[in-house]
Amino acid sequence: MDETFLTIPEVAKLLRLSERSVYNLAQRGELPGAVKFGRQWRVSRDKLLEGVETKEKVRGTGEGEQEL
Repeated sequence: MDETFLTIPEVAKLLRLSERSVYNLAQRGELPGAVKFGRQWRVSRDKLLEGVETKEKVRGTGEGEQEL
C-alpha cells in the first residue's frame, strides 16, 4: 500500500482554505478521505482529489445545469 496522507495544513494549502475550515469539514465528515489517528487528522490525497473531482462533475460549470 503506497497511499499518501496529508496533514490539515497541507490540505488547507492545496484547497486554498483556512486550516480552521478544513478542520471543520473533517469534523463534520465532509472532507473526503479524512481519518483521525488519536488527536491528529490525516487526509488521503487520492480520496480527497477524487472527492473534489466528483463534486465538480455534480455541480457542473455550464449554463442551465442544476446544483445538487
